[in-house]
Amino acid sequence: MTFLTELRELEAKATDGPWFNRYCDDDNHQCMTVISSKDYGPTNTGQFKDEPDTIAITFHQLMPLVGENADCNDANTGLIAYLRNHAKEIINLVEAAEMAHRNADELREAWRTGAVTSCDGKSGIWSSNNVEVEVSLREALAALNKSKEGE
Repeated sequence: MTFLTELRELEAKATDGPWFNRYCDDDNHQCMTVISSKDYGPTNTGQFKDEPDTIAITFHQLMPLVGENADCNDANTGLIAYLRNHAKEIINLVEAAEMAHRNADELREAWRTGAVTSCDGKSGIWSSNNVEVEVSLREALAALNKSKEGE
């Protein structure tokens, strides 16, 4: 299975985004982090209750944290949620990169065989592909930048 095939399958099966980090305490008042489909904000929400919006739980055995920005120092949960929230943009970018790679291979082979040269004006099909590749890459990158700005 290729990276792109596996990513598409995982994205299709996963709970819809967006996902958020939720900070709370376990039964022993130790900090824990929950991935949730509801945004609880950056504050520790107190004793954990398994709400319907809970997607995954990461336990921590750290000193209890309270107040603003009580995030349990958990970059792993943040990364999981971030990647889920941007899975479609990542898929689009990989697809555009694969298209660019195929187009570059075709163009390299055409130059190798003499089907086109840099100055003979016979590269119409490859020029058309270059436009399609450029548009796909531009759209994929713009979607990534747009999703980043919307956070």
